[in-house]
Amino acid sequence: MSRILTQIFSGIGSSGLGGIGGFQAAQIDEVSSDVSRATARADRATQKAIEAEQKFERLQIVTQAMWEILQERLEVTDEELESKIQKVDLRDGVADGKMGGEVAICGNCHRKTGVRHHRRCMYCGFELKARHVVER
Repeated sequence: MSRILTQIFSGIGSSGLGGIGGFQAAQIDEVSSDVSRATARADRATQKAIEAEQKFERLQIVTQAMWEILQERLEVTDEELESKIQKVDLRDGVADGKMGGEVAICGNCHRKTGVRHHRRCMYCGFELKARHVVER
């Protein structure tokens, strides 16, 4: 769509109006600029999604390798792993496949604060300790 608009509006500017008034030309230039910015944002979002997918795939490989080492060295079974996964999932009281919205007590202001998405106390800004090794 943006390419089509760019083709339509290329050559139509304040100098090459072909009968279009200055106000309309300014509007066309503004729309063209908006389209360019939106395209750039979409390109950045696409790149971030690609990078996230690559990281996810790498984490899958690392996780599988670690699991195979545990199985080989400690003879841990798939059933034991699945049981532990369920226990970790239920720590927040909800079996939803997520780490959960845990609450911590701030070491500075001693207020309860969420730790799922934040590394600092929402009240005083004190840096909170990661509760799990995967959060570091």
